[in-house]
Amino acid sequence: MPSKSFEIAIVDGGIAGLTHGHRSAPTQHRRANLRADVAAMETCDGELDGSFGPGAKSAFSKVTNTNGWLSKQTVCGCAQQGVHRARFLDELVKVFPVDKTQLGKRLQNIVEREDGKLVLNFTDGTSAEADGVIGCDGIHSRVRGFIVDESHPSAHPSCSHKYAYRGIVQMETDIEAIGEEKTRNSLAGQVRPCAYLPNGRWEISQYGSLLRGRKQWAIFDTCENPLPIFFKGRIAVIGDAAQATSPHHGNGAGFAIEDSALIAELLADELVRTSRGIEADLATYEVRRDRDQWLVESSRFVGNTHVGLIPEIGTDYNKIHQEIKERGTLP
Repeated sequence: MPSKSFEIAIVDGGIAGLTHGHRSAPTQHRRANLRADVAAMETCDGELDGSFGPGAKSAFSKVTNTNGWLSKQTVCGCAQQGVHRARFLDELVKVFPVDKTQLGKRLQNIVEREDGKLVLNFTDGTSAEADGVIGCDGIHSRVRGFIVDESHPSAHPSCSHKYAYRGIVQMETDIEAIGEEKTRNSLAGQVRPCAYLPNGRWEISQYGSLLRGRKQWAIFDTCENPLPIFFKGRIAVIGDAAQATSPHHGNGAGFAIEDSALIAELLADELVRTSRGIEADLATYEVRRDRDQWLVESSRFVGNTHVGLIPEIGTDYNKIHQEIKERGTLP
């Protein structure tokens, strides 16, 4: 493969950033910040095989859990798998080049120098330079604010009017409270990503002991004010920084990996050898925007079906199941 005479800075080291780095081995990368949390992914027909680089795929395989209830290991035509985000990140970091990494940094601004280099200034007074910047810095992205003005409505996420109780519950405690089937019939197997307040058939009182003392998190997304563009010049955003979605589809991390895979493939193209090709690559990446925004909007819709807010569906379990199944199998 022809050598590359440009450097790409990856801001933040979450799932999008690290998987992008793995796919883009021919170019040089720097990243800042690591985050630990819980992630869930829904996979269909081995689709992640083509998105992960070999190192990232191996990391995922080491820590993934399947649905612990045998009859529900495949739901709506998709395999139910989940990972604990911190464990997944730990595995990804092990195969990420240490010499390309700067930890504990918080981005303050990005300035283009006269010679065309992009200078990333951090809050600790240090700086780094690169020819392109990929912002993977999550739902409260700083990089997003350099693509649209901070005063623009899309610069910040909005509340989805849902919330979740988050925390780790021992399997034995969960089984005692709600029974073995409901406990093991969980997307992440041994880790329950979010305990949503149930509606209809499940009694809230069953969950009282599990929710007590747990952190309550408001769920934000970019449904109401989507980004009008994913890049500006040689700066782009991917994953939650571009299209923050609520968790009701279970596909946010998967779509972030799709984003990272596309940009990595574009940058790795043999025709792109200097920084002049970066902006053209990022303009091509714009094809992701409609698909990503579909997920954000559909996930908001699915969340509303869970709590009976869609008039034509109501609390009819069969209609809810059918709606989710159809949306889950769309390309």
